[in-house]
Amino acid sequence: MTLSAAVASFCDRTFQMKLGEESAKGKDRRNNLLIDNRLFLSFGVHPKDVETFWRYRKATVQRLKRLMDMSRVVAFGEIGLDFTEAEAEWDRQVSTLVYMFEELGETIRQKKLPLVLHVREREGMPTRRKATAEIRTLLQRFFPAEYPIQLHYFTGKAVDVESWLEAFPQTHFSVSGDVRNSSAEKKAGVVAIPSDRLLLETDAPYAPVTGSFTEW
Repeated sequence: MTLSAAVASFCDRTFQMKLGEESAKGKDRRNNLLIDNRLFLSFGVHPKDVETFWRYRKATVQRLKRLMDMSRVVAFGEIGLDFTEAEAEWDRQVSTLVYMFEELGETIRQKKLPLVLHVREREGMPTRRKATAEIRTLLQRFFPAEYPIQLHYFTGKAVDVESWLEAFPQTHFSVSGDVRNSSAEKKAGVVAIPSDRLLLETDAPYAPVTGSFTEW
């Protein structure tokens, strides 16, 4: 396999803050990221970092606007809902998405940046709320059905593939090599992804990069 291009996703607030502050002072080191013409970029706010984001939301939004002006930025994210976190944090995650879409949605749509979504459910425990259902409702408020979406680190089932494509036909599903260790039901979910909607990712450094996608 020959690498033609790759997208690096940055959703760490500390990293964004450093780039944004240097840019504001005229020390624009954003181009240091462009060390390889095959590397493209995406910036967002991870749902596990929403408390920090909320304290600095105005400054973070301005940083994201500056970062989105970079020529190599091709998507917006990661952003999303992670309901594996404490239930007390879920409303803040939702509020953060609404705030970002209200403040940045027009820019995202004008630049036609696909959304990179982090969506996690609390598995094995009954809950009255589902991250997937809530984020789709939010997306439908701010983006047309044909808007491009990437579901990052997808671990869903075949029925989830079907429901996402029905709601947003331009959804792409990215999977990592870790899918080798998933259940038969989730492997069937990967098989259900249309070939022109399947993407590969590492999720490094948070997931180990070992083995091969062919080792099922």
